[in-house]
Amino acid sequence: AAGRLAAQTVSRAEGGGRWLDAFGRAAHHPLLGLVIAAAVVAGAYLWIGELGATRVADWLQSRVFDAYVNPAAERLAAHVPWPIARDALVDPEFGLVPTGFSLAFGLVMPVLVFFYFAFNLLVDSGYLARLSVLFDRAFRIIGLNGKGILPLTMGFSCVTAALITTRVLDTKRERIIASFLLMLGTPCAPLLAMMLVVLAPMPASAAVTVFGVIVTQTVLAGFAASRILRGRTTDFILEIPPMRAPRLRSVAALTL
Repeated sequence: AAGRLAAQTVSRAEGGGRWLDAFGRAAHHPLLGLVIAAAVVAGAYLWIGELGATRVADWLQSRVFDAYVNPAAERLAAHVPWPIARDALVDPEFGLVPTGFSLAFGLVMPVLVFFYFAFNLLVDSGYLARLSVLFDRAFRIIGLNGKGILPLTMGFSCVTAALITTRVLDTKRERIIASFLLMLGTPCAPLLAMMLVVLAPMPASAAVTVFGVIVTQTVLAGFAASRILRGRTTDFILEIPPMRAPRLRSVAALTL
């Protein structure tokens, strides 16, 4: 009855097109949704780990910092009369420029930019909400409903911000469980960037093992917490935005 009433009274002023609507329906289908989710994860890993953490980071490190920034810093530091001060600035093992500035902007920053671009792309397209619908039943194993994927996914960006977003969960019990899982071992973006830099030259099995351990400990810890904390998991009610082609200007602005 609600559907018939909505069909008579609701009209869409804009839409993403038939193929986007079809993709949106498939994204939370029990079977097709898992295939799409696996493809999204694989694409994100290639985008962040292969392109950002390997190619772009290597290019910046070799062509910019090793070629220009570090030598320029060494030339300037040569005028410093105190050896301890020179070492503090340009020592290759612990100097501020080669290990602080160069690593931060040559290795970590490219990965962060690629990560935030991919994350904002999923949010702006409306896919992340459909991921919540897809994993609602699975998240009930750890005492959460589909809304729990929002703070847990954001934890890979910033755990502190993700703890704030646990307010979207309906009960104190769910907020405690989500906060516990975030603080247990969710790698935030800088840590994730270093993990991807280390994993990039390794076989794919290394990345599968590392992230498999993270997922396994999250499931086991969430299951234990849901049994220890009294209460029930609330019903899953979430407004689903229409699927649309991401607005690159908006995604770039949020990324930068």
